[in-house]
Amino acid sequence: MECSNLEIQDIEIRACCSESHLEEGSFRSDSSGSLNFLFLTATTSEGLQASCFGFAGKNALAAEEMISSSPKAFFIGRSALDREMAWHQSWTWDR
Repeated sequence: MECSNLEIQDIEIRACCSESHLEEGSFRSDSSGSLNFLFLTATTSEGLQASCFGFAGKNALAAEEMISSSPKAFFIGRSALDREMAWHQSWTWDR
């Protein structure tokens, strides 16, 4: 497969909250003991997908809303192959 133009066309963001209870202060649980995290999937113009997850602090829904409004707009339309350039430009894009 030739991968010359892998434009990011969509980023799906899912907010997740575990039902299991952790001790307060464990990982990044909130006061109820829930573990909040986000699961992101980027889809390219060729249909390829890449996924990652990260902790969402105290409120997964608030983190999802924040990422949907700003970083998502930054990455849509960019080449998935230019990750180093995107990393550096992301530090000054929304400042």
